[in-house]
Amino acid sequence: SVEVDILDNVIQESGVDGIQIQGDDNKIIGNKVKGSQNGYGIHLCGPGSGCVPPGGNVDTVDNRVRKNKVQDSGIADIGNFGSGNHVVLLQESSGGKKGGKKGY
Repeated sequence: SVEVDILDNVIQESGVDGIQIQGDDNKIIGNKVKGSQNGYGIHLCGPGSGCVPPGGNVDTVDNRVRKNKVQDSGIADIGNFGSGNHVVLLQESSGGKKGGKKGY
């Protein structure tokens, strides 16, 4: 897979997921996500997470999520549905729910 660095972005009022990851070995660091009204602030896709059409399959693996500020998410600030993802040092969020299938 191709590694991608998603660094230092500001995402506001996205409507659904602020950042949605469907691949492996990405770095998601230092982003500010606010107002993902009907989704997750940061969504790491996996089986049953609603990222791909019915019958499709995706399982994110070994993504690194650090030092992001996420707030006001409709479903949860972080949705970690993949396997082996590393979600650490999430800055304290406000207003959004925390969780996803596996939490963080």
